[in-house]
Amino acid sequence: MSSPSPLPVPKPGQDRLLLAVLLIITALGPASTQIFLPTLPSVQAAFGASPGIAQLGLSLPMMAMAFSDLGYGPWSDRSGRRPVLLAGLYAFLLGNIICFTSQNVWVLVAGRILQDCGGSVGIVLSRAIALDVYGRDKAGSVISMTMAAMAIGPMLGPLAGGLLTDSFGWRSIYIFLFAVGVLIVAFVHLRFSETHTSRTGPQPLSTIWHPFARLLKSNTFNVFAWHSAFVWGMFMAFMGAAPYVMQNIFKTQATEFGLWLIPAAFGYIGGNLISARYSERIGCRGLVTIGAVVVLASVSLIGGLMLVGIWEPWALFIPAAFSAVGAGLSIPNAQTEAVDAVPEDSGSASGLLGFMLMIVGAGAAQAVGMLQGDTPYPMVGVMMVLAVMAGFTLRLKKG
Repeated sequence: MSSPSPLPVPKPGQDRLLLAVLLIITALGPASTQIFLPTLPSVQAAFGASPGIAQLGLSLPMMAMAFSDLGYGPWSDRSGRRPVLLAGLYAFLLGNIICFTSQNVWVLVAGRILQDCGGSVGIVLSRAIALDVYGRDKAGSVISMTMAAMAIGPMLGPLAGGLLTDSFGWRSIYIFLFAVGVLIVAFVHLRFSETHTSRTGPQPLSTIWHPFARLLKSNTFNVFAWHSAFVWGMFMAFMGAAPYVMQNIFKTQATEFGLWLIPAAFGYIGGNLISARYSERIGCRGLVTIGAVVVLASVSLIGGLMLVGIWEPWALFIPAAFSAVGAGLSIPNAQTEAVDAVPEDSGSASGLLGFMLMIVGAGAAQAVGMLQGDTPYPMVGVMMVLAVMAGFTLRLKKG
């Protein structure tokens, strides 16, 4: 069977097709994570699990994603982006089958791990593919648009998950995700071509860690990768705790949580679109700094409102929407700087960056799950710590 014709340099029409591919594969992983959030109380009740155990369905898959991201980057540098992408997508489909048929919480967690590991392939490869095709000058704008696609998951995922759970039960979300995954696999088979044409082919397995060693010696990579990770961790602390806060403290329904999340998702999209428009004019580093300030100010506002006793959905989600704008400004531009820190290792850099994001995000989500009580303070405290750490990393930049 012949492979699709190469698409090394996008032309009019091809440019839009490639961008569509990047947006679709980037949105898949976050959507599969966020659609699970409204089901947490239902899963807890169905299996008689504690909140901390149910939360493992979010945090353990994120940790597993971190390690799979480490593999996706070097693997795609050696073997090409397309075969690695397809391998991840097939793992995603299998994970959904396991989740749907699970009879206890541990099988569900195992299925979620495989599902999220497979779905995360698009996040890793979209950054590397953008640099393959567009180069550094335009990659910042393209990565900003793919990061906006990541907000489709937070925007539609919880709402879809809440509606499906309230209407058909929590297992229905896996039928939905499996159907979406099948369509994406067919699309990639038919329309996506290899972009990493400069790969050197198989190399000794012992050399796989060499790119990571080079990246960890780079001040530029470390500063911007850790900044991205801390901002993402702040976001995941919010996403991990907000369903519990809304349903158990604010006494709302799963669907209402999804509706309240829409402004935050639009804020993230807005930040990414602003970044895509102005990244070449202001520069990646300038937008990272602006975004960090907005994030810290917004999280501080949430903390202030909660401390004075305003425990209402609007007091949580409206400031969170502004925080999402800041994250949309800082994350894609910081990632552009990090992935291009050592240009010949862009795939490995994207994988290592994904590892760092997932480890910090998983730790933040599990922390709020274990600390959660009858107040929103654990969520706000974890968010504030991570926002401060994100700002502090920028002061470590040399030059």
